[in-house]
Amino acid sequence: MSEQEIYKRFIDWMKQTWYGLPEADEMEPFIMALYTPEEASLLTGMPFGGKSL
Repeated sequence: MSEQEIYKRFIDWMKQTWYGLPEADEMEPFIMALYTPEEASLLTGMPFGGKSL
């Protein structure tokens, strides 16, 4: 999977949070500056709340 796809999936996942993300052309460069591709991949899909094992 390319870095572009990783960041797109991460941004789409973050849009599902209770605070959401605004639609902005600057969103992807902003997220890329904050997270490495590895961090974005790891965080994508993490539960938004506590879950039991």
